[in-house]
Amino acid sequence: MRFGIPKETLYEEKRVALAPAGVDALVRAGHTVY
Repeated sequence: MRFGIPKETLYEEKRVALAPAGVDALVRAGHTVY
């Protein structure tokens, strides 16, 4: 399955909708994260 994770668009905003650990878990399970 492919997942698209939108980034925040405010100036100097660094948060994303999914933590790196969550991305890692999805990738290890065989999914693709964009």
